[in-house]
Amino acid sequence: MAQVAPSVQQHIDLLLSGLLERWNELPQVVHTIDDWDVVDQINYMEEWPLVEQRLKILAGYAAEGSMNPDQRRQYDVLLKIVERHRHLVARLYD
Repeated sequence: MAQVAPSVQQHIDLLLSGLLERWNELPQVVHTIDDWDVVDQINYMEEWPLVEQRLKILAGYAAEGSMNPDQRRQYDVLLKIVERHRHLVARLYD
């Protein structure tokens, strides 16, 4: 791991926790979103590109070697979840 500032480590932790939550909740969201208020549906769908952007930011941190071993393990778990749930994203926009 490269020498990384504590603020970067905190940013990685924040991104990981938020993305793990969003990707883990995706199956439930897809199942229930039609029952949501229309404004909530639109907000969720309009915010999804931010989820994708944060995933790219994490990929950059991983490529730079900025993650500590625990963060790297969490990132690897996240990538498996993303792979498993990626097809559900398209269903949000059907």
